[in-house]
Amino acid sequence: MIFVTLGSSMDRPHSLVVKPDVEERRALLELPRVFVPPYFGPAGWIGIDVDESPRTDWTVIAELIDASYRQVALKRQVAALDAHPVVASMSPTAAAGHPASGN
Repeated sequence: MIFVTLGSSMDRPHSLVVKPDVEERRALLELPRVFVPPYFGPAGWIGIDVDESPRTDWTVIAELIDASYRQVALKRQVAALDAHPVVASMSPTAAAGHPASGN
């Protein structure tokens, strides 16, 4: 099951929906690119507008996806993620060359 959704609505076709922890959610909602998505919002999910400009911090996005997955995944799924971390394996050089990083 995928817990991160791209293109959360027709009004925001370049957005990501994640479920951060409660404290982080409050802080993130202060940011101009963050919104409460219909349907998912009341359950604690937030939406984030993303694009290929330098305004999108892909490191933060990766961290939010990881935290979101950990909020909703089964314990065995989190254990499998910890055994083979994906985010930690991405080198700064690879991230800098990512077309969406703006570099």
